[in-house]
Amino acid sequence: MDGLALLFASHSLPRLLVEAPEFKYFVGLLDPRLELPNRKRLADLIRDLHLKLMDMIRTQIEQNSKICIIIDIWTRKGLSESYLGVLITYFDYSSGSTKKALIGLRKMIGSHTAENIRDTLREVLSEWNIPDENISFYVTDSGANIIKALKECVVEYVPLVNAEDQEEVESEMALFEAGDPNLDASFIEDEITRDLDEYDNLEEEHNTTFGYAKRVSCIMHQIARVIRKCVDGSVVLRPIIRAAFQLVKTICRSRIYKESLLQYSNGRALLLPSQTRWIYTYYVLDRLLELKDAVKQLVVEKQSEASLDSLKWKQIEQLRDLLRPFAEAVRELYPVLIFCEHSQPSRV
Repeated sequence: MDGLALLFASHSLPRLLVEAPEFKYFVGLLDPRLELPNRKRLADLIRDLHLKLMDMIRTQIEQNSKICIIIDIWTRKGLSESYLGVLITYFDYSSGSTKKALIGLRKMIGSHTAENIRDTLREVLSEWNIPDENISFYVTDSGANIIKALKECVVEYVPLVNAEDQEEVESEMALFEAGDPNLDASFIEDEITRDLDEYDNLEEEHNTTFGYAKRVSCIMHQIARVIRKCVDGSVVLRPIIRAAFQLVKTICRSRIYKESLLQYSNGRALLLPSQTRWIYTYYVLDRLLELKDAVKQLVVEKQSEASLDSLKWKQIEQLRDLLRPFAEAVRELYPVLIFCEHSQPSRV
């Protein structure tokens, strides 16, 4: 029954579904001999599977000294609830593959302050016995509160010094300070200066290459921020986007327009701009172009003032094509980080 428990838990299916006659009928078609548990028994199976998976993941973590922590805050619509999600990625030596696991989805109480985020994160890491020295990187967005929460996570550069060389330097320095006449003071001073300069150069090169902080910015956030800044900050692109969005909003906010469009487009609807959608401008424009013929038919029929001329349609198509590679890159990266939306506990 582990498979059934995994299905219900991983997709947050309501447990009462297991007692539904239609579900029993479906399972009976697959295997009439299978006896389904009731929802109370299913809850016990899910709990047992959860503990089993936790033990397995904990064992894999203990065998791994390099772990990446991915942190994000998910907020329910209306700001009624918010959760801090903690995802880990690591290499599982037994299977020879990279694994990822959601180890924490904690409800945030109070404001999303740096202290609140840090304390909640520490609780999660403490429960899983993950020391900071085993964490290679923290991946987060660029929110000031999260950056502040992780400001103490610093990689310190420790130069490797040969013990014999260190003893030789200390011996020469002792003789020099004692006034040994056989030592050339200027030579030693020049050598020390060269060593210090070399150390400074190596340290600067190291920090330039690897950086100080263990916190790194999420590449998806970085791409989205760059695109938004370039698009929103362009005096050339803003009028194109404004015209497209105005047409989309006009249709979506009218019941009559929406019903007519669904009829013309075989049930396909336009997408409204959404600040929470990655590179939402691309998806809004892409769907608008997909339904171009249906939209033009609707605009002509309703004599809407939000119509677009052929030049605007061409500009929208060019902008969509410009944004497509970035949207595809984010879509490839997105499954690595998505965990909050599909990890909400069932309320049934």
